[in-house]
Amino acid sequence: MNQQSPTPEEEPKPTAGDSKIGSGIPEYDPPEEQPQQQAADDPEKVSGFNSEESEEIDPIVAAVTPKKMSTGPNWDALYRKGTPPWDVGRCSHELEQILKEGNLPIRTALELGCGTGANAVLLAKYKLDVTAVEISPIAMERAHVRRQREDVAIRFVLDDAFRFCPTAGTFDFVLDSCFYNVVRQYDLEQLLDLFWRVTHPGSYVFTLAGRPPEPHEYSDENGPPVVTEDEIYDELGRLFDIEQLDKIMLGSPRRAEGYPGWACLMHRPVLDTPE
Repeated sequence: MNQQSPTPEEEPKPTAGDSKIGSGIPEYDPPEEQPQQQAADDPEKVSGFNSEESEEIDPIVAAVTPKKMSTGPNWDALYRKGTPPWDVGRCSHELEQILKEGNLPIRTALELGCGTGANAVLLAKYKLDVTAVEISPIAMERAHVRRQREDVAIRFVLDDAFRFCPTAGTFDFVLDSCFYNVVRQYDLEQLLDLFWRVTHPGSYVFTLAGRPPEPHEYSDENGPPVVTEDEIYDELGRLFDIEQLDKIMLGSPRRAEGYPGWACLMHRPVLDTPE
């Protein structure tokens, strides 16, 4: 490819401008009418990404399912009780490697469920125009602190991704860190529609997801929901060309070795135009 991904370099510090949060990028104003998120009866019961001890739907999974957004757990309570099992406090090594290689012609980026902002900050350091959506106010507050500390410009959006994304426009690069492997279990069609709406021909999508462990690998109920290689090709392959699918270990504060995972780089095909 002739066009190279930007590399991080020193540049003038972003100014507050007209932004409400001082990011240098205008803040998104969500619709006036929004359903109120209700707290789970017992946040203690939320033990991790996945729960096999009960037949009930894991409250964390329910919280990111659009039909259950109004009855999901109190995400603030989950963050206040300690470090959630998905928050390792650093950016993804696999994402960093892709950006370092500099082979993707990208200028705009969207992160779905940015959490405390480590990956969004990394994208911004590579001089991308970054939009990051997150539903938890506590996680979003920590993301703002991280952005200010790293002195980068990011457009943070406090909203449900399924409400924000249909009118957000398209992006050159979409980052999904364990969003797909959770939501696919309950609303795959709406999730695929979301991916289609936020991409355009030529866009790249980078997905991190749980995978079934190999015989020699350890996993438990605190790991992320898993998806097989065949399921990735069957589901995400409907929209994108799978360019790279690597077996990795997903970081987690619950386990130093992490959990078996996938790093999947995809590309939305560009239609050939007749000469």
